[in-house]
Amino acid sequence: MKRAWIGALALTAMVTTGAALGAHSAFWHPIGVASNGSGDFAAAAARASANHPARLGFDVSAAPPQRVSASWTVICRIGPIAKTKSGRFSGHSTTDLLKPNLMQLPMEVPDRCSAAVAAHLNGRGKILVFILKR
Repeated sequence: MKRAWIGALALTAMVTTGAALGAHSAFWHPIGVASNGSGDFAAAAARASANHPARLGFDVSAAPPQRVSASWTVICRIGPIAKTKSGRFSGHSTTDLLKPNLMQLPMEVPDRCSAAVAAHLNGRGKILVFILKR
């Protein structure tokens, strides 16, 4: 059941994002996904890296839909210079990968960024975390 839910959601995300990517490169690309939790206050953490991202974002999906909490960290580099930015999110879970929660980049036009998102449900259910780039 859990694998079917994750597979269906991942397939929906790939089809939706894939159709959008064919139309224009300004759409979001999934670069990381994680689901390792179900039950009371289930938690999941994802990490990913991207070369030359214009933006980074994340989405936390839950079944059933409910309030979620998340924290994120982005580390970006331009040559030998590295900077970090972190933040928190609290709100309702979504499955809209075309409008993710934005993670602020710590510098403009980075060569490479690494992002990590840790999230948990505020109730009982299953959780899925996506990291996306633009």
